[in-house]
Amino acid sequence: MRVNEMMMNRRTMSKVLTGTAAMMVAGQAKATPISGGAITPLHRFMKVYASLTPGTLWYWYDGIIELALQDAPVMPFVGINTLIRRDVSANADGTFTIISSEANYFHGLQDSQPLDGMINPVTGRRIEPLHFSEGPRPNVWSDASLAPRKTPEIETSVTWREAGPYTWLYRTLHADSAHPLDMQQWPLEASGMRNHTGSFSTHCASRRDVADPALMAAPCSFTYEAIFGWFPWLLMGQRPGQMLWRASGMKLPSLDDLPEASRAGFERTFPAIFTGAGFGPEGVNVWTRFRATRKPAMP
Repeated sequence: MRVNEMMMNRRTMSKVLTGTAAMMVAGQAKATPISGGAITPLHRFMKVYASLTPGTLWYWYDGIIELALQDAPVMPFVGINTLIRRDVSANADGTFTIISSEANYFHGLQDSQPLDGMINPVTGRRIEPLHFSEGPRPNVWSDASLAPRKTPEIETSVTWREAGPYTWLYRTLHADSAHPLDMQQWPLEASGMRNHTGSFSTHCASRRDVADPALMAAPCSFTYEAIFGWFPWLLMGQRPGQMLWRASGMKLPSLDDLPEASRAGFERTFPAIFTGAGFGPEGVNVWTRFRATRKPAMP
């Protein structure tokens, strides 16, 4: 299966855009209407990003990593499959807690099978992709948490756009922090002194679904874009350039809608994503997994 093909048929896309499929949460997508019939900013966000009904839901997206070296054409490099598990609970004060877990594995540009090894086309060196997980990470969402946030290291925002029958939820993140790997200890794995990241998530849903006070979860499609420094397993050192991550997918009506090849890939690399058992102490993010499972490469 090619990564530049939409991995959903016309019937599945119709379910996403028309909102006719029930989301995989406890109970039904149609539930008791929101008190007073009012849709608050938090309700609007939760309906698209997750669900107002407690339970478990899933996001899946498939994409490509491209290498953008200085003074060189952008190079398609490797495919990447992502599955996100979100466990939602409603709190007595009207807020929501979401515990998110994420599994990512790398695959070839022409198929969805996990890659164990490959040749770096820039250096000619054999490398081993590090499939990585994130979480579980709890977050409490409230009206206040939707406001733009800026710290010395992270800047985030949540914005909306509407046109015709659609509404788009945009989430952006810009980060500038010390690189998690010391260049003295990891000369080939650290891309520099600082770790610069920009990520951009877009959820597209029906305006009618978002406005319906009786609908607890709005189906949506999803696109993701990011720019960041070299993955440590690339062994690129401080070579000038950036990586580009582009992907598309959807909030799944159910796990039955997860492509079979992708499910087999996650079963092989991170089966814990399906049970919610956690990924172990080394599975919090790509950096902790890398430090726990790899040693500095010889120059």
